[in-house]
Parts: sequence; structure tokens; C-alpha cells
Amino acid sequence: PTEDVDQPWETCPVGAAFTVVQEMLALKYGVQLDESDFTGKAKVRVSPDERLSPLRFAAALNAEPALKVKDAGNERLVQLKLRTTTVTTFSELQGFIRRWPGTACALAAVALGGTGRNVQLIAAYREAYGSIGAIVGKTRAKSLGQIGPLHSFTEESFHGAVILEPVIERMLKYEMESQLMLELPIPPESPEFEPSGEGQDAEVQLASRACSAIADLAPGAGGLEKGATASCLLAKELMVRHPKVADVQIAGCRTLGGLLPVCRRSLPVLHSSAAMEAVVAAMRRHASKSNVVEAACSAVAGAAASWPDLQAAAATNGALEEIVGVMRRFPANPELQAMACGALAGLVANHPMN
Repeated sequence: PTEDVDQPWETCPVGAAFTVVQEMLALKYGVQLDESDFTGKAKVRVSPDERLSPLRFAAALNAEPALKVKDAGNERLVQLKLRTTTVTTFSELQGFIRRWPGTACALAAVALGGTGRNVQLIAAYREAYGSIGAIVGKTRAKSLGQIGPLHSFTEESFHGAVILEPVIERMLKYEMESQLMLELPIPPESPEFEPSGEGQDAEVQLASRACSAIADLAPGAGGLEKGATASCLLAKELMVRHPKVADVQIAGCRTLGGLLPVCRRSLPVLHSSAAMEAVVAAMRRHASKSNVVEAACSAVAGAAASWPDLQAAAATNGALEEIVGVMRRFPANPELQAMACGALAGLVANHPMN
């Protein structure tokens, strides 16, 4: 195919993604995948345009149907979900690299051949020896996927990254005699995968982002839209990190409902859609908790009105069905009924299909 022809300074994004998934999976579960099976399925799932963005690449891999890949021994089928964390700053990426030193954990977009030129995807895995201002990534040749040279990059050539944490959802094995697909136990997580009590760099970076977002929202700071954008990204990320914690989901929904309209011009569609997906996911996961679903309905009502991209993202993720379900589950809660009606109104207000 044309997109597989080598060009100067080009790397193989599928190979880079495989490197990250393979090394993180081995560290977390002690499981390895068949490279050709992963590569073939990734090329079908991820379009050439999506291979230019770490976040879009990960989203395509996570799309339905569920990603199932053979293990290295071709004995088991591993069903994977990639838990993603968006990394927007170089210092934040350094924090994750220090958390798993020597393990490729991030699919990073980096300018090769000069600052601002030829952005390619590589597998970032360690800091450069003797330097605290550079990170080293592994590359693959584009056409054949062979191991390429290591590439060192600094903040000037960094264009964003996504941490890919593989989660094994199912382990399957085909039994020839019975001709049945058998469900196998999921391997336990390795203690080495979790960070030690020392050096919680990722949490430090998260705290720094929170404080920066709050500072930009302060009166007189002059960066309301910037602060709102940073706050929405942070709220969405925290909701994804802590999906089972109701208080986090409520706070995240309140943040997104209030601030998404403020950053409509500055927040890329991919991020705003991901934020709406997190809201609907909260509604679905905490369906029996009236305070969570009320906060989620409020977020939909406040953010989606007259915003076609968010209306489409909400509909795609089943928001309409979830809201109707909320109204049926809580018929005696007038406040929640009113908020659900507001959410439905927000999803259809000035919709292009009306």
C-alpha cells in the first residue's frame, strides 16, 4: 500500500504502538503478543490519518468490536482494552517515564529531522543518559516494521503523547476436541507494575496541572479560556482514572458541564467528544446512584446544547437511552426528572437534523 512506502525520516506508527503495548503487557501481566497478528489487526482498525495522532490511534484500537490478539505462542487469544492517559507537556511525560524506567509506556508524537518538522510516532521508554532534558524513544522502519535507531527528543520537538496501559479483559483458548472457545483465568498483575511509595512523579504532575488550571481560572489571570480547557482535560482524565469513585464522577461532571461551553473554540473535537463520553460512562456505571446521574444529566444539559459535535458524541455513546432509563428508574425524584428533561433538550437544541 502507498501508506507503507518508506519516506525520509518516517517511522512505523503501528510498530511503535506494538512496542508500547507489548512491553507494558509483559511488565503488567507477564504476557506477550504475536506481533504479526497485532500488526495486521491494527492496520485494519487504524486508518492512515488516525496513525498521525497518538490519541486517535489509541481510540481506533479501542473501538468495537473488542480487540483480540493471539499470544506469542499462538495458544491463547487475549482480549485487550487500552487504558489511555493524555500527556500534553514534556515534564508530565518525564514523570511517567520515571514511573516505569526502561519500559516503553508512551506513544509519543515527535518532530524528526528538526523542530516542527515531520511529526512521527515513536515508543518513548527512558530519559537520555546524562541528560534530564531529553527522552529516548524506540522506532520501527515504516515498510517492514524492523527495529530502527533510537531517537532522542527534547521539549521543543515534543507534540503530545498517550500512555497506553493494556488491560486484559478476557483470556480465551480454542479447544480442538470440543470445538469450543474456553474462558481462561486472567493473569494477576505484577507488583512491579505499580509504582513504589517513593517517586510518585505522575501524581506530582497531576497536582501541578490542577494548580495551573485553577490559577488560570482566577479573576484577573487573563486566561479563562485556557484555564477552562486545562480544567476540562483534567476532569475527563480523572474520571477515566477513577471510574468507580462516585465523588470523582460527580465533581468531573460538574466541571465539564460548567466549563466545556467556555472552551468550545479552543478544545479540539477529539477531546470534547472524549469528555462527553466520560460523562455518559459515569451515567451508565453509576446508574443506581441518583446524585451521579443527576450530575451527569446536568453536564449534558449545560454542555451539549447547540454544540453538534457534543450532541453527536453523546448520541453515539448512548446518552439518550441512558437519560430515558434514568427517568424510568427515579420517577419520584422531581429534581432529577427536571434535570433529565433539560439533558434531552440539550441534545436536540439547534441540532442539524432538526
